[in-house]
Amino acid sequence: HHVASPQGKRMVLFGGRGDPDTEKHQHKNSNVLGDLWEFDYKKRKWEAIQPSAGRKPSARFLADFAEHEETLLVFGGDEESGKGGRLDDLWQLNLTTYAWTELHQGLRC
Repeated sequence: HHVASPQGKRMVLFGGRGDPDTEKHQHKNSNVLGDLWEFDYKKRKWEAIQPSAGRKPSARFLADFAEHEETLLVFGGDEESGKGGRLDDLWQLNLTTYAWTELHQGLRC
């Protein structure tokens, strides 16, 4: 339910659903996440990434994404389980500076 982008020596992961404090079934006992992580393949280690100052997308899961050079585009997703909470906004993450830019302010359905 997350966005994961392999980028050469690393993988960048954004959002999804989960609960880092439990190993229970994640679909019934999970929170919507909006955090950003990087996995270094060589070091085999995860690191939480703090985005540059400014606005960032809301927590979400089931978003679509595309990569282009040193950017990650994230479109839509769900903010909550159940009915409603669907997003249609478009965000760009600069994978060098980790700065988010909102490209299209969508509606919440």
